[in-house]
Amino acid sequence: MYRCECGREFEKRSSLNSHARFCKLYKKVSKKISKYKVRDNLYKCECGKEFDNFQSLNGHLSHCDIHCNCLHKHRNDKHKGTMNWEGKTNEEIKEIYKKSNETRKIKYASGEIIPSFKGKHHTKEYKQRLREWQNERIKEFGGGANFSEKACEYIDYLNEKNGWNLQHALNGGEITCLGYWLDGYDKDLNIVFEYDEPKHYKDKENNILRDKDIERQNEIIENLHCKFYRYNEYLDLLYEVN
Repeated sequence: MYRCECGREFEKRSSLNSHARFCKLYKKVSKKISKYKVRDNLYKCECGKEFDNFQSLNGHLSHCDIHCNCLHKHRNDKHKGTMNWEGKTNEEIKEIYKKSNETRKIKYASGEIIPSFKGKHHTKEYKQRLREWQNERIKEFGGGANFSEKACEYIDYLNEKNGWNLQHALNGGEITCLGYWLDGYDKDLNIVFEYDEPKHYKDKENNILRDKDIERQNEIIENLHCKFYRYNEYLDLLYEVN
């Protein structure tokens, strides 16, 4: 009797082999045990201990000091030469990120790198999780969202003129909502403000936003039930979104 890791049993070895081609669990386990399997029904750890089944070996690996040391050494060798952040200031890290982003943009434009989302359709929830994860990584290294000093100056002008208290990048840091960074947000009055450079528009002269910006705007309004103001830098136009 031949038994697969998924639990199914077969009378012939050939039947098991036919089943194994389509069994995800068999493939998953076989990859994990390839370096430990010495011969049929014998699995050996780096420390020298031998086991007659993979389940016993797997239970042993989690608390085997020799195995863990070998694993860490392998990982360190594999990633040797990658960026070491130790000893670097926040300014140096930001400069590295800036240069990396510039290089990535050039490669996207030339087609050397294809965007991971291109041709794929993900749910709103999945996109939100990705944005939140990315924001956590940025905050972990002491960074923040890209911002415009002109936008911050204009927000200060609106605060003074209208009696608002919009929080922005240079005034307490940008607030996040659904993984989006908000240019300005007044929590008490529940007002969101976005400063739009020409790149945010499909047609800047007719004040027609990109579909991506409209989708972002609608998600924020639906979540916060807020008043939403935008400023078209090209037209010098401040307006409330209905």
